[in-house]
Amino acid sequence: MKKLTLGQWTSIAEIMGMVAVVISLVFVGLEIRHNTDQSRAEGIETGTNFIKAIYNMVGTTEDADFVLKGLTDFNDLTPSEKIVFDGILVNVTVEFEVVEELFTQGHISADRYYNYEEMMSRILMCPGAITWYEKTENTFPEEVKERFKLIKQSHVGKETLLEYFDYELGEN
Repeated sequence: MKKLTLGQWTSIAEIMGMVAVVISLVFVGLEIRHNTDQSRAEGIETGTNFIKAIYNMVGTTEDADFVLKGLTDFNDLTPSEKIVFDGILVNVTVEFEVVEELFTQGHISADRYYNYEEMMSRILMCPGAITWYEKTENTFPEEVKERFKLIKQSHVGKETLLEYFDYELGEN
C-alpha cells in the first residue's frame, strides 16, 4: 500500500468538507421547509381559534339574544351583563390580535386575513360594540387602537353583524 502525500490528504479533506457542506445545506433546506409548513399550520389554527371565539359568543338562543342585545345597545345591559359582554368581546379581540400578528409575520395569507378582518369589522361597527369600545378603549395598547381605527375605516359601509343576521335595532 502506497503512502499518501500531504497534498493528497489535503485533497481528500477538501472533498469530505464539500460533501459535509452539501449534506448540511440539504438538512437546512429540509428544516426550513418543515418550519414553513409548521408556521402555515399555526396560522390556520389561529384563524380557526378566532372564528371559534366568534361562534362561541353564543351557545344557545338565550346567549344569542344577549349578544344581539349588547351589540345593539351596550348601555341597555345591566352592570352584570356588561361584564359578561365585555369578556366576550375581549376574548374575540385577543384572538384577532394573534391572527393579526401572524399575518404581519407572513404566516397567514392576505386573503384569509382580509376575511378575518372583515368578520372583526362586522362586530366592531355594531352600535353596542362601538359604545363598548369607547368605554374600554383606554385599556387597549396603542397599536390595537390604531388597528381598530384602520379596520373600521377600510370596512365602512359594509354590513354589521346585526345586519348580517337581519336583526332589527331596538327589537328585543
